Amino acid sequence: MIDLTQTYEKAGLFLAPAELPDYLPVVLEFASTQPPKEACAFLGEMAHILNAIFSALQQRGTRYASVLGALIELSGEKAQAVAVVADEALDAAWEEPEVFGGCSVKGQDKPDQAQPIHFVKSDAASRQKAAALAGASL
Repeated sequence: MIDLTQTYEKAGLFLAPAELPDYLPVVLEFASTQPPKEACAFLGEMAHILNAIFSALQQRGTRYASVLGALIELSGEKAQAVAVVADEALDAAWEEPEVFGGCSVKGQDKPDQAQPIHFVKSDAASRQKAAALAGASL
């Protein structure tokens, strides 16, 4: 990304603060400002990325795949389908684990059942030490 930005800046083109250098319209706009030989070489360097986009568009059956195919061919490379790995569904990727192992709203494992409570005794020295540590961290 930094190299790409520097390539643009060497040619006298500067991106707005929110623009990313690998955004396809930015890449194409830069290529359009270059002499044909340099533009073909520039696009040829990223033919593997353009082929991945081309393949994804073909898999979706969109006619925009032909635009990418033509762009790849103009760069002097061959438009060809490549294996595109499907992304994990966004809902599955960001799904949070079940809280408290699926306890019901009443706090029981199963509704209307008693929930056992376990008391753990601690000695007074442990409590004083914990209180002292808590006070020291403030």
